[in-house]
Amino acid sequence: MRKKDNKIIADLIIGIAVSGLFFLLIGMVWVSDKWLYARSLMIGMLGAAGMVIHMYYSLNKALDMEPARAENHVRISYLQRTAVLSLLFAAGVYFKIVTVVPCFLGVMTLKTSAYLQPYINKWIVNRLSKTKD
Repeated sequence: MRKKDNKIIADLIIGIAVSGLFFLLIGMVWVSDKWLYARSLMIGMLGAAGMVIHMYYSLNKALDMEPARAENHVRISYLQRTAVLSLLFAAGVYFKIVTVVPCFLGVMTLKTSAYLQPYINKWIVNRLSKTKD
């Protein structure tokens, strides 16, 4: 793993945590079963973090392949992520560990994290440059 890649992955995971905290605070106002909501959201966030890591490794591996094989590898990796996430959702709902909406919101923190990544990176770089001075 290259150093720049580590920073991007760290930025995305920080973004997942920040947007997850936002969804947690918003949800705590409206839901009656706060513990179930928080647990469902956290499980979704863990799924999002797992997706970030799996995407990194699968895309990194695909870059070393010839184009036709790489395209197939990326498709298979996407299907693997989708299947695992769907099975986790189904098992969580079946065993009444999670509810779908907050768990889905937890996974969607990956999307908000991708939008926040440039701002998070800029904030971290500014903080680090201030501490070095």
